[in-house]
Amino acid sequence: MKNNALFLLIILVLIACKKEQEITVSEPEIPTTTFTLTFENIMKNQTFFQAGVTDLQQPGESKSYRFIAGIGMHLSFATMLVQSNDLFYGFEENGIALYDADGSALTGNITHAVRLWDAGTEINEVLGTGANQAPRQENVNAGEREDGVIQLVDSLNDGLIYPVADSMIRLSLEYDGNNQFVLTIENISNTAMMSSALAPGIFTVHQQDKYLFKVTEKASTGLEAMVEDGDNSSLWNQILTETGFTSIIGTGVYVVHKASHPIFTDGEKDRGQGLETLAESGNPENLHDVLKRDTTFSEVRLFNDPVGNNVLNLGGKLIQGDKYEFSFEASIGDYLSIATMLVETNDLFFAFDDTGLELFPNGQPVNGNVTNHVHLWDAGTEANQFPGAGNFQPIRNGGKEGADEGGVVRIVNDDFTYPLVDELIRVTIKASL
Repeated sequence: MKNNALFLLIILVLIACKKEQEITVSEPEIPTTTFTLTFENIMKNQTFFQAGVTDLQQPGESKSYRFIAGIGMHLSFATMLVQSNDLFYGFEENGIALYDADGSALTGNITHAVRLWDAGTEINEVLGTGANQAPRQENVNAGEREDGVIQLVDSLNDGLIYPVADSMIRLSLEYDGNNQFVLTIENISNTAMMSSALAPGIFTVHQQDKYLFKVTEKASTGLEAMVEDGDNSSLWNQILTETGFTSIIGTGVYVVHKASHPIFTDGEKDRGQGLETLAESGNPENLHDVLKRDTTFSEVRLFNDPVGNNVLNLGGKLIQGDKYEFSFEASIGDYLSIATMLVETNDLFFAFDDTGLELFPNGQPVNGNVTNHVHLWDAGTEANQFPGAGNFQPIRNGGKEGADEGGVVRIVNDDFTYPLVDELIRVTIKASL
């Protein structure tokens, strides 16, 4: 009897286990979507950082002009010697360096760097007497065409006498200690053997490898008009299209997460988790390492592998015309946060709102251009300087840090003017449905 009872008990246990197995229901998998984000640097690679026009100056007149420039930048200018056919004053073709090797600004009398150039566009006549020179010609382009190239008047060997530059013009620079220079041009020809007006001209601020004009090359149409007839309008209009802010973009980090503030909170101080390093130096690795420790985030990765036609060895940074692309998985309820530095600044970075970008608004995956969701943020960690010229910005700081700002993270709002975000970058997301 005991054996039968034991057998019956075993049978009952097995039946109960089977029923329990039959009613166990596994949780359904949450469907995911693959997204591909493209982040493009659409800034134009400008020739000049800043530019301006100089005024007509009669003998004895002095005029001053303000401009901004950072370490590594050069200054160029050109102004017509009016009592000539096509002569103009300017520096050497790559301009004059505004800082020395130690980062000290150039100041004082810089007339020693001024040269008298022949544009090679019109046959020269005796200075101050030629019938086809601007003060006496009846019409523009009245002189005989030369079809030559730009060269120093010292190289002409045409039998004419040309005045020494420092007897006709004097240039000097002042510096305010915060990237602002004052250029003063003096027409001192009233004390020379020949007096002459200086026609309206042009000045430009640029890198060493950029040029206002090129020696041994033909003058542009705009330069010809300026140095033959004193009309700088055509050249100025051309230069305007080639002048402005441009920047590379730092490598970045992205996070896939639920509703939260994974990288920063608008209006609060930086958390000291690596955002400062990203926003000041363009290096996201510290921030990436900290974020990786948070197990609530679905995915944390760097984006540092540019694609395009202009990719250079810049440590993965994004130059003009190229882009980052990366793919990730997400499901309903997920958000995407990104952060990447605008390098020609002190501590500015691109990011969505502090809560990130909702990837399934109204239950549907986001698709298309999302640039309007990106803002230019100020990390509040380093005092801002003029964008593109500050000597504590990464390209020029030599490892030195700028003044501690002691601020909070916020959309940039200071005394400087920045291009609109959609003039700097384009961000698109494609969902694989």
